[in-house]
Amino acid sequence: TILSSFHLPSVWRAALILTASSCRKQAPESLVLTPFSGAMALSIEKAREAARRANAIFLEAGNAEKISTLQKQCQGDIAGFFQICIPFSTNLLGSVIQHYGFEPSQMGCMQFTAELAKHNRDPEIAELERQIKQRFVPAHLGL
Repeated sequence: TILSSFHLPSVWRAALILTASSCRKQAPESLVLTPFSGAMALSIEKAREAARRANAIFLEAGNAEKISTLQKQCQGDIAGFFQICIPFSTNLLGSVIQHYGFEPSQMGCMQFTAELAKHNRDPEIAELERQIKQRFVPAHLGL
């Protein structure tokens, strides 16, 4: 499959598979997954700055409340979670990462977290990356 050409964590792969299967039902010709070639390599300083900004947007009062409401609305329904929560989180993160050269899309979000992972020897960046991923798929979902 096209997903095998990307090195993705299983959580992201599951999200793409669910998204792809729903797109195929609606319009198979509209589903073309390609890597965004404009993604930038981040220096450790830029990675730290971007990760801080990314986490901050999730913690803003209105956004934190909305995420909580959406998660409660899904009530453990994994398909609902991927259809409702992931797009909202993608929009939030996309609004930050586009300032660092990443596409404001699900693929851009995956590339951003992969770029942060390159700096995982820095404890702050490693923790911020973990928190960003947790915002997308909370541990209680077991993915």
